[in-house]
Amino acid sequence: MAKNPFARPGVDSSDVDIIDAVQNMSLRDPARPDEIKVPPKAGIAMDEIKTPTKDLFDFERFMAEELDVMLPEPGNDSEPSYVEVAVNGDYRCYPRDGNTHTFKRYHLGVLAAAKQGRVRQKKITLADGSMGFQDEVVLALTYPFQVVTDPSGRRGADWLKSVLRNPG
Repeated sequence: MAKNPFARPGVDSSDVDIIDAVQNMSLRDPARPDEIKVPPKAGIAMDEIKTPTKDLFDFERFMAEELDVMLPEPGNDSEPSYVEVAVNGDYRCYPRDGNTHTFKRYHLGVLAAAKQGRVRQKKITLADGSMGFQDEVVLALTYPFQVVTDPSGRRGADWLKSVLRNPG
């Protein structure tokens, strides 16, 4: 191979013969210089592509339905006067003003899952007749709401009840 007369000091890509370099470097085993290793065959590894089912599309359509939801006014000054929810970058801010607002079902799911816990002491009588207290954890919705209209009817009500029953 002819040397480039304009080349600067250093490595020039035209100075390397690729075939000789591969044969001299990687195919020889230092422990057995007479044997040549056979390189593994190149292949293509593919991940399994999962095809969405009709049920998945139906669930996505169900979660994107719009519902009318009434947000009551805050009970005191320490409660927030706005509800902020975000699902996969879809951010919404609703005022808690006692009026009806249009929610997507997936935003309502976030609202229904937002719960606060507190400890309540229940007065009990112990086995020896003395009075004692038992601690109970009480969960309540962070942002109470009321669904005014739901296009899915019974299916939507069953879904909402299951989300509300979940403790967290």
